[in-house]
Amino acid sequence: MHRYTWWFEFVCLMSSATAIAITTGLLIHFDGREIPAWATAGSGLSLNSILSVFSTMSRASLLVPIDQSIGQLYWLAVSKQGRQLSEVELYNEAARGPYGAMRLLWMKRGTGLVSMGCVLTIMVVILGFAQQQLISYPTRTFTTRDPRNLTLVGRSLETYDTFQEITTMQGVSVPSVEFAVTSSVFSSLVHYVVHDPLYRCDSGNCEYPAFATLGICSHCDYAQNEIVSACDGDRDHCWATYRDLVGHAWKHTDENAYSTIINQTTNTDSAPIVETFTLNVSIATWPPTYNAWACEIYWCIRSVNATVIDSTYRERELGEYNRSTVQPDGSALFQYTDLENQAKNFTVTRNAQLAFKNLGLTLRGWSQKSRRGQWVHSSPLFGGIAAFATADMTVGGEHMHRHKKNPIAVMADGMSNAIRTSLSARGKKVERRTIIVVRWWWMVYPAAIWIFSAVFAWGVVCTTKLHDEFVGAWGCSSIALLLWGVDDDVKERVGDWSAEGMAKKADNIIVKLMRDGDGWKLKEVKGSEGFGP
Repeated sequence: MHRYTWWFEFVCLMSSATAIAITTGLLIHFDGREIPAWATAGSGLSLNSILSVFSTMSRASLLVPIDQSIGQLYWLAVSKQGRQLSEVELYNEAARGPYGAMRLLWMKRGTGLVSMGCVLTIMVVILGFAQQQLISYPTRTFTTRDPRNLTLVGRSLETYDTFQEITTMQGVSVPSVEFAVTSSVFSSLVHYVVHDPLYRCDSGNCEYPAFATLGICSHCDYAQNEIVSACDGDRDHCWATYRDLVGHAWKHTDENAYSTIINQTTNTDSAPIVETFTLNVSIATWPPTYNAWACEIYWCIRSVNATVIDSTYRERELGEYNRSTVQPDGSALFQYTDLENQAKNFTVTRNAQLAFKNLGLTLRGWSQKSRRGQWVHSSPLFGGIAAFATADMTVGGEHMHRHKKNPIAVMADGMSNAIRTSLSARGKKVERRTIIVVRWWWMVYPAAIWIFSAVFAWGVVCTTKLHDEFVGAWGCSSIALLLWGVDDDVKERVGDWSAEGMAKKADNIIVKLMRDGDGWKLKEVKGSEGFGP
């Protein structure tokens, strides 16, 4: 500016812009990254504290040109037209903070260049809050390959054989399943527990992409159409037959008592490993209702994927394939195409097939409930099957293993997991990391404040240049106010020892900046000269 400079205000604007630029650079660098080690809680330093430093620097630097510009606008206003003497204090308060800025903004009714300065003064105060909203710290899940290949889950060998035999009481050696398979049958049918397959997940959170494994599958059909039912003439005794199963129900009108019988049997002579038939008699209504199921378990290829979340194993079935071809040596060959469209084979030896058929003999039997309400079972296994069938297949599943709702499906799961002895399906470690995410839309606020502040300051500078024959670049200078203060006549009119008295009298005195010899003075003018905009 001619004879006067605004270099300090310019430096402050550049300092604010530098702080915003550094903030932007930090955000670009850390966006999407993990919290650095030096920014952990133990170090006493955080990214937020660094941003707070630059936010304070930006805010403090912006206030200088804004405050100086508001003060300069008073000198410009009072040099053109008469103003109330009390406006000196109002402009001074507006340059100090938001309270005075709101008062001046209200007086100006939002008009004039000074109103823009008042709004900026108020908005700069909120700048710290806006910059604190720039970053968030969500927790995201990442999968990484295990370089040591120790994130594994079990699947069966490509050729499955039991490799063991037992000798019967007749002295005949017959193939036998491993103890793990036998125990899985008992745990699933008696205790409703299916043990997880072999897996390794040292981190406690892992993902295992879809893979195929030899397994045992199950299928149940609702055989309602095959039931034949009847009642006696008095309808006090009703019965039903399904295959070779018979279920009875009696109604005692004097005792109002009911009885239910469930019969269960198995067959191992068919192509599946085991077929199981169930007949259930329900006396919730009279005549009774009957339900029948035909279930089977069989060899298959299972397609599954698995996860370990907080050290808890979970598995989801994607599909199954049960077509096989019998080879000359009696083995069953399953051929399938994996997810990479490569042909793969699983083979079940003749020895393993016979071993599982022999296991099916332990599932041959029955369970029934007498008229007195007492259960009788041919073996403990059938006690579990009967209880499981009554709870799950009848009323919807009190003992549900994951998504399975009948004992045969749960038993098939247990047997499948027992034969998955090869830790060969590779997975990935799942890690939960806290990362830095930048909310970039909050950067619009400091950038807009800086732009409008620069425009406001430039507008004041240009206006000062147009009137530099009357007013210098005085801004909020107290020295200028003391040096070019009110003349003696105004002092006499306002003179009062109390601040309240001076403020009241200042409201009624209109002053204008005028020449006084070699200098300037705020002199009283008549009301006819009015108030400037």
